Amino acid sequence: MWTLGRRSCRRALWGAFGGSGKCAAGPGPATCGTPATGFPAKTYLGPVRRLADWASFLRGDSNSSAFKTDSGRSGGKGAGLFGRPELQQPSDWQRVAAATEARCDELLADILKCTPSDGVRVVQLMDDMSDELCRAYDAAECCRNVHVDPEWRHAAERVCVKLGSYISRVNAHTGMYQRLSEALAAYEAGAKALSNHTAPELRPWQMGGWCRESVLVAQRLKQDMEQAGIHLPAAQRARVAELAAANGHFAAAFNAALTDTRKVGRASIGLGRWVPLDPSSVAGVMAGEPHESVRKTVYTAAGRSPACNRELLDRMVAVRAEMAQLQGYPSYAALRTRGNSLAGTPAAVVGFLTRLAADVRPLAEQELKVLAQLKAFDSRDVTFATSPASTSLAAWDVEYYAARARQALVTSAPGALLRYTALPSVLAGVRTLLRAVFRIELVLGPVAPGEGWAPGVLRAEARHPDLGPLGTVYLDLGDRPGKYPSAVTFPITCGRQLPGSDVEAALAANARRQHGGAGGGAGGPRQLPVMALLASATGRCPVTGVPALTYRELRVLLHELGHCVHNLLSRTKYQHLWGTRCAQDLVEVPSHLFEYWATDPLTMGLLARDRSNTQPDTGAAAGPGGGGEPLPPALLEELIAGRAATAALELQQQLALSLADQWLFGENPPKPTEAAGSPSSWTSSDVWRKAMEVASSVPYVPGTSPELRVGHLTIYGGSYYGYVYARCLAAQLWRASGLADAPLDPGAGELLRERLLGPGGAVEPLELLTGFAEAAAAGEGAGSPVGSAAARQARGRQLRLAMQRQRDQHHHQQSRGVQEAVPGGGLLQSLDGGYAPRSDYYLETLKTGIAA
Repeated sequence: MWTLGRRSCRRALWGAFGGSGKCAAGPGPATCGTPATGFPAKTYLGPVRRLADWASFLRGDSNSSAFKTDSGRSGGKGAGLFGRPELQQPSDWQRVAAATEARCDELLADILKCTPSDGVRVVQLMDDMSDELCRAYDAAECCRNVHVDPEWRHAAERVCVKLGSYISRVNAHTGMYQRLSEALAAYEAGAKALSNHTAPELRPWQMGGWCRESVLVAQRLKQDMEQAGIHLPAAQRARVAELAAANGHFAAAFNAALTDTRKVGRASIGLGRWVPLDPSSVAGVMAGEPHESVRKTVYTAAGRSPACNRELLDRMVAVRAEMAQLQGYPSYAALRTRGNSLAGTPAAVVGFLTRLAADVRPLAEQELKVLAQLKAFDSRDVTFATSPASTSLAAWDVEYYAARARQALVTSAPGALLRYTALPSVLAGVRTLLRAVFRIELVLGPVAPGEGWAPGVLRAEARHPDLGPLGTVYLDLGDRPGKYPSAVTFPITCGRQLPGSDVEAALAANARRQHGGAGGGAGGPRQLPVMALLASATGRCPVTGVPALTYRELRVLLHELGHCVHNLLSRTKYQHLWGTRCAQDLVEVPSHLFEYWATDPLTMGLLARDRSNTQPDTGAAAGPGGGGEPLPPALLEELIAGRAATAALELQQQLALSLADQWLFGENPPKPTEAAGSPSSWTSSDVWRKAMEVASSVPYVPGTSPELRVGHLTIYGGSYYGYVYARCLAAQLWRASGLADAPLDPGAGELLRERLLGPGGAVEPLELLTGFAEAAAAGEGAGSPVGSAAARQARGRQLRLAMQRQRDQHHHQQSRGVQEAVPGGGLLQSLDGGYAPRSDYYLETLKTGIAA
């Protein structure tokens, strides 16, 4: 299937060639006239160097020709949208779609001609086909979400529908599934024969064509096609297709209702005043309304709307349960954790979540006591008998008093940070950070005419001294009306090793090096990835007027940057396993790891810096921090303390949502409300209440159904737990890599590149983490000559001591009759047929406010 690299995708198409995610796409069509490799064709305008230029460009109001960005029709033969010359105007999308389908028809015909002895060629052809479809579909998906021109958006939307229909037909092609199954079976039979010391039917060169990654891709493609029911009898296959089509519509309808004022309704708060119940308005009331009666009225009204989502949620749960059962799984959650996941089983997920909920409850209750004190102080004029001990907090109180608690800890003026987080300065710091840790050089500049989709879009080209060019990231960081509502990384082109003979690969690599094209490196020339990172800088630097980032926005930018770096450094052979197209419970680990750089004084001195009195190059600048004045440590301490004020309560929200997600799509799914009459049945609201009882210190409000407003349930479906897994794993990797002690250590960067980021999805999760832990414990910095040898040795000693303590605990448990493995090099725990991260170090970071 078109793997869901980032799990908060907006659309999911079942099968080997379906499913577009925020950070999982694929490249492709040579028939469209664009180079298949290298940086996009462009007229390079040079890097932006002076802060004055940055300020003008990022506002999108520069009159300089160097900063002209035609986000509509190029009017001539320009670079083309996303650097693709074939995309000069909206109508070109139809030609791209037609060319993509024609090329895929050719590849399909080649696949059907294959015999079992052709073996790995079937895998390559299928990856090529997926690559073609991903490149066209994902570019259109990005365009329809980000372009400021409605005509471009509507044209891209039509192409998404057209290619989605084609993808559905391909996923149901039994001939292709049969060729793949035969090729994989022939290889597996040959491998078994060799293990038994007998001659396989396949010849040596046929067996030798398979590599470990080829086998893994073949297995994943086969599993993904089977999710579409292709291996089932005709009647069941048709039913799965019908259910999959229905499932594809739930998320859009559910989330559209949340922003439809007619469906969410409004609440009367007295004196003829009304509050609309859309998520933004409700959030504003919860965080900023001082009158409890108003907060309560709005909360309880919002907790029952939109009523139409109850039927949608009930239908979605039933459809997904039937889909899973038809495919032989006990639940939809079991289907989602099968195969390529660290968790392995829903039982392991629920066991992990409930344990972590118990561990974090004391911390959350301490935070609630502080909030209760604030509420008691507010109530002092109402009754002198009020005290913190007798003051109870309701669900509608938490956000308001959490905001008050943060305000009490962050005493600096609201705009104090914005002086240091002007967007040009932050980007200069990002360049320095990536160069220091990962040896990645970023060249930043404006897009060429016709290449961008909105004013102010930047292009960042990445290069590595050993790997060569890495790819391109478009940066859309300004704030504008109608912009995509959340931070996101859209894939436009996937990375992969280009197919072809060694001689052809060498010739092509030489040609591309001469013209600054695709990267080479081990395995021959590569198709370079292209992504679009969207985030928003909503503040303004008080000195220069340049867009500036709040602390939360800075962390979000680093989070998305983690996804981009994961994709840039991924070196997989096939695009099917590229970068973020990895296990669903590992995909968020690098992005959470990157957030830790926003908590370290050294790295924040690079990222948050007042450079208003300097004229730095956006690359190398004077001084270790690039000139200017760094963020005062006291201000960073305030920001971290403010974030720590309710960190445990926020984790409880994530745990409750993850548990509700597991139980809604578990073996005992809830019944529709009107059918839930028997003692053994329960409703979606019962599920939510149970999740709150297990995971939250804030009591459930009877008569409300908060699940009707949680769009994540429609998108993730049994896999939302991945975010909590990622938090715990990122905390351990931050320490194990040595970054906690030396946040700019290039040896740690090499360790992360080789052992975590580079493999993408080509290494099974358990093996990936075990290899990382062993390499870190050896203190070798992944064998890299870069970095401090002393730092690597110290890191190794530290991790070996930690692992030894875990082994001692393990032996002590065994002596008491408790059987618990210490897998993953000590990073994991074994639970109910699967694995989960250890959470002890994450809880430590939670207390101090540095947890991602």
